Amino acid sequence: MVHPLLPFGTKIFITNLGNKKKVEVIVIDRFHGTTDRIVNVSYRAGLELDLIESGIAEVGITIVEKSGQNVN
Repeated sequence: MVHPLLPFGTKIFITNLGNKKKVEVIVIDRFHGTTDRIVNVSYRAGLELDLIESGIAEVGITIVEKSGQNVN
């Protein structure tokens, strides 16, 4: 999963707000150059979120573990 600000190794849940499907992912890279998106996900995560055909969806993110420290 790619996020512009979260530290590498951060675990998050991504929820497709259109269908409520969720996936847990880990931040492994950064992206720049766009302000209308908050995350880029792998093909597999896209399959689990059911957004392969649309390519884009409104999502929510919940941090599970940031920089190796539990945030619950």
